[in-house]
Amino acid sequence: MDDSTKVIAKLPNPNAGLSHLTTASEAATREFVSHTSTTVSKALTAPGKPLGSLWHQMPKKSRLETVSQIVEFESRLSSPTFESHGCIYFRETIPDQPNTSKPLITNPPISSTASEHFTLGPLTTAELWDCTHADFTVDRGPWDTLLEYVEAMGRNELEWVKRCSKPRKVSYRATEDPELPEEVISLINAYLRIAPSLVAPVKVEDIHSPNLWHPDLHRDNVFVDPHTNKITGIIDWQSAAVTPLFLQCGVPRMFRHSKSVEQNWAVPEKPSDYEDLSPEEQARVDADIEGITYHKYYKYQSLKKSPRHWACLEQQDAIELRTAPIRLVTNCCWRNSDVFWFREALMAVVKRWNDLDDSGSPCPIHFSEEVYRLHALEDANMSAVGEILKIFRDECVLPVDGMVNPVYFQRVKKDNMKFKDTFVGLASTPEEKKLHERIWPYQDSDSWEST
Repeated sequence: MDDSTKVIAKLPNPNAGLSHLTTASEAATREFVSHTSTTVSKALTAPGKPLGSLWHQMPKKSRLETVSQIVEFESRLSSPTFESHGCIYFRETIPDQPNTSKPLITNPPISSTASEHFTLGPLTTAELWDCTHADFTVDRGPWDTLLEYVEAMGRNELEWVKRCSKPRKVSYRATEDPELPEEVISLINAYLRIAPSLVAPVKVEDIHSPNLWHPDLHRDNVFVDPHTNKITGIIDWQSAAVTPLFLQCGVPRMFRHSKSVEQNWAVPEKPSDYEDLSPEEQARVDADIEGITYHKYYKYQSLKKSPRHWACLEQQDAIELRTAPIRLVTNCCWRNSDVFWFREALMAVVKRWNDLDDSGSPCPIHFSEEVYRLHALEDANMSAVGEILKIFRDECVLPVDGMVNPVYFQRVKKDNMKFKDTFVGLASTPEEKKLHERIWPYQDSDSWEST
C-alpha cells in the first residue's frame, strides 16, 4: 500500500469447495494449532522464506535439522486426540452444529478455555460439495465413530455415481467397451460390506484416535529463517481434517523418495563405476542417494520423537490394506478415474482377508474369474503406460503430468507425435498396434474412439 502496509487476501476458488466453510475452517484450524505449536502462522503467510526457495542452497546438516524439526512439529500435532471426526471451526461459525456440547479434545494440551472456542463440523473437501442435483443429500459429517465416517464416504460416492456418471472411454481397458457406472456401483457396494473390517483395531499404540494432520506438507508451505534455518511457520491448512491417524500417516512428500525404499536404515553408497558415469548419470545417482537419505532420516526421527506416527509407519503395509479402499472412495474413485485402483484395493482385501478379520468368518465379497482376467489385462496395459511415463520422466523428453509451458507447446506436440509413432511401431500385430494407439497417454480423449 502507499503507507508500506502489506495486505494479504485469500480469493475464493470454486475448485476449493464451499468458500465460506473452507475459509472459516482454515482460519479456525490455524488458530487451534497455534495453541499447540509456535511454528504455525495465524495469517495466510509467515515470516521468513519458503523452504523450497532455500532447500538446494542449504548444507546437508541444515536439511537434516529441518527434517527433525518437522517430525517434532508432527509429534506435537498428534498429541491432542479428538472425540469426533470432521473439520475444526470456531463455535460461533456454525452455532447449530450437532455435538458442540462434547469436549473438543480427549487429551488436551491446551486450556479448556481455549478449546471451548472450537467445534468440529462438516468436511470441506471440494468433491463433497460438487453436487449437480438439488436433491442430492451428502453426509459431510461430523461423525462420532470411524465406521460412520468410512460408510458415509462410500454412500456419498455411490449416490454421486448413480446420479451424475455416464459410460466413458478408458484407454487402458482390457476391451474397447466403455467403463460403466454399474461397475463402480458394484465395487462401492462391496466396499460397504467390508467397511466394518477396514476400521483399525484398538491396540497398545493408539493409531486409531482422530487427529488433526497437515493435508499437504511440502517445502513451499514451510517457512524458515534464512539465517538460522529454523522453521518460522507452516501455512496452507485448507481442508485439514480430524480423522484417525492411521488414515493420514506417511512420509510427507517434501521428504518422500519417488522410488521404492528398502525397509532398513542403510543408505546406499555410490556405485563402483561412479567416476566413469556421465555428468547426467552422476547427477541422477546423487539425487537418488539424497532422496533415500531424507526419506529414511524422516522415519528414523519419527521412531525417536513421534511414537504414534512411528507405529503407523512401522505397520505401513498392513495399514495400506485398510486405508487404500477408504482413501480411494473418499477421493471419489469415479470422478478421479481410479476405478482400476479401487478394484485392485478390494481384490487385495479378498486375498488377505484373514489379515483384516481374525473372527474366522469368510470374506463377504468375491470376484469372478472373468473379472480377475480382465483386471490382469488392464494391469498389463497400465504397466505399459507406466513404463512410458518412467522413460519420459527419466529422460525429460515429455512432461509426466501433461502440463506444458505455452512457449514450448508446439515443439512438445511434435515430440509427442514422434514418440507415439515410435511406440505404435513397436507393435507386431494389427491388434497390438490398435492397443498401442489406444493406451498412449497423451492424446485427446476421443481421438481413438473411431479407430
